[in-house]
Amino acid sequence: MTQADSPLDSGALKVAVERQDERVTVVTVAGEVDAASVQSLRDRIDTLNAVYLVLDLTQVRFMDSSGLAALVAVRRRLQSLGGSVAVVCGEGVVLRVLKLTGLDKVLAVFPTREEALAGELTG
Repeated sequence: MTQADSPLDSGALKVAVERQDERVTVVTVAGEVDAASVQSLRDRIDTLNAVYLVLDLTQVRFMDSSGLAALVAVRRRLQSLGGSVAVVCGEGVVLRVLKLTGLDKVLAVFPTREEALAGELTG
């Protein structure tokens, strides 16, 4: 059973939230994650009080260094709470950026939401 929260739509960035259960929340991000939009994304994630988070970035068409910094910050915060973050990015632009920066070795990266959910629930 999932519970969907109200979506965030701030121009070039769209964020939708689904609570999978009491432990796992899925955040689907679409559009551009850059210096102009990243704070609204961070604020939205911070309001969730999630410990296990799946970030579905398959619909992100652009991400700059501020977006990468946000991913690292979310990972650090959740780890400090005993949780984790899984990133879903398929073969798109986000995966290329993660590989170029080496963050694909730091973050738990999955090609599909289903694999990320399985990883979060068993990892």
